[in-house]
Amino acid sequence: MSVSIRRVLVMMDFSPAARHAHRFVRRQFPEAQLDLLHVVPVGALAEAPPRPPAYLGRRTVTQAALEHERVRKAAAHLGILGGGLLAEGNPAEVALTYAESGTYDLLALGTAARGRLGRLMFGSVAGRVVRDSPVPVLTARGNGLRLRRVRRVLVPTDFSPHAARALELVRTAWPSADVRLLHAVDIASPEMLAPGPSAAAGLGPLGESERAWREEAQGRLRELGDGEVVTGPPTPCILTVLEAGSFDLVALGTAGRRGVEGLLFGSVARGVVRESPVPVLTVRVPGGGSG
Repeated sequence: MSVSIRRVLVMMDFSPAARHAHRFVRRQFPEAQLDLLHVVPVGALAEAPPRPPAYLGRRTVTQAALEHERVRKAAAHLGILGGGLLAEGNPAEVALTYAESGTYDLLALGTAARGRLGRLMFGSVAGRVVRDSPVPVLTARGNGLRLRRVRRVLVPTDFSPHAARALELVRTAWPSADVRLLHAVDIASPEMLAPGPSAAAGLGPLGESERAWREEAQGRLRELGDGEVVTGPPTPCILTVLEAGSFDLVALGTAGRRGVEGLLFGSVARGVVRESPVPVLTVRVPGGGSG
């Protein structure tokens, strides 16, 4: 199934991370419609907007009858950025409501940051959104990286449908990018001590098992366009590659399977989203479970 990015919802708490996420998606998807969404606590809006909240354009946002100082400031900041949406509630729940509406192809937000106005802890918000969003999620830390068109993308894979969809989205959104696939074989995982490919081949445990797993994984990578098999826990392996500074983006599935079919990517996604020095694109197959 082909995936395209035509409309993006950017969660905006006015923090450096959120602003960086906004600039990044604007740079990557210049033809897409970008809507900014700022969420305030329940009761903060002096006048309850229609649900979903009405769009506040550049010329009307400062005219909105909002008495609360925080909301007035938020409205003014949205106006400076070109307009946006105001809603009240839990940021993660509001974001997921929009994601489930079918209106957006991508959600974008900053991670591990507090907005001066919003005071929203986007670290926890990002975790919930990444885990449950039916549409892809782009997260960024706002760490001063230069904004340019994505040229090199790292795609860790566990060979699950989630990982396959992440690879498909990357190849659709950035067709000219250099895509590198990565699969980590964790020899400390329970599956490496359990019967697997090595048992069927009459091999012993551990060393022989690791070799069988690596060979099978390398074969699967060749079918997808080639890539690298590394040994170790997935999250540190991914972060080590990213910290070398050769990639502009990392994309991965947010849930997967263990055993010969791959590695559980729920916890991996959380770790990468939290620590990645580059923006992270997370994807899961709707109805395919979450990690």
